[in-house]
Formats: sequence, C-alpha cells, structure tokens
Amino acid sequence: MKSYSSFELAKILKAHGWYFYKANGSHHHYKHPTKMVKSLSLILEKIYPIKQ
Repeated sequence: MKSYSSFELAKILKAHGWYFYKANGSHHHYKHPTKMVKSLSLILEKIYPIKQ
C-alpha cells in the first residue's frame, strides 16, 4: 500500500471537490459542498499505511 504525505492528500481532496475551511494548529479542516460530512481534518505530517 502506498503512503501519502499530507500535501499529497490535500491535492487529492481538492481534486475531489473538497475545499480548505480552517486551520487549528497543524490540523487543516476541509469541507465538501455536497457531502454530509461536517469537516475533514488533515494533520500536516507524514501518513503511513496501517499494516494488517
């Protein structure tokens, strides 16, 4: 499984219609105009896949 940096994840979110809403420290919150999710938080650090 490929791991993504937070910057790569932010690009993927923006490509799928999410937009930056606010930042709380290192947590960046994103919203989507049509999804029922209130906000999605992205921590600015390297994200590693979970090994199963």
